[in-house]
Amino acid sequence: MKKEIFSIGDKVIFINESKKGFVVGFKNNKTLIVQCDEMNFEVNTSEVIKFTEESKFFYNKIKTLPEIQEVENFTFDKIISKTRNTDFKVRLSKDFELDLHIEKIIDNFFNLSGSEILDLQMNVFYKSIFEAYRLKLPFVIIIHGLGKGVLKSKIIDFLKDNNASFCDESPMIYKGGATRIYLY
Repeated sequence: MKKEIFSIGDKVIFINESKKGFVVGFKNNKTLIVQCDEMNFEVNTSEVIKFTEESKFFYNKIKTLPEIQEVENFTFDKIISKTRNTDFKVRLSKDFELDLHIEKIIDNFFNLSGSEILDLQMNVFYKSIFEAYRLKLPFVIIIHGLGKGVLKSKIIDFLKDNNASFCDESPMIYKGGATRIYLY
């Protein structure tokens, strides 16, 4: 993977938030100073992506989806009050897999409702697609499991709405509980 080089004045998008800013300085090789909403933030280079025409198109397409609007307006206050683990970061394996089983995302999920779990899983799914795209991965395997099929159907609807290239991943390995999404 090619390391992204940033310069002062570059427009950037925050990967885990729907914010944009621009580079105003550097703290060290891995830390940028980014101005966003008239405030300066120290940001690791892995937390932002350079705002190019290609990333702008992808970002705007993702940002305008109705599902994204629900996630952006969703507050984790209820979840945070029910759990001590607030680390909802995307964890892609070395095999480009993302496991969306709730126990892989958060430790203490027993007090969450079904809709809260689904919202959390979809939020991690959206972040993983953006992160995989930023990393220029050729594909990503989303492990959604079998269950009642609600999570899988939301993911498939999202992919169809965005004319994404995808297929069921090997039933021999994943038993029908995974989808491969081709990014490049």
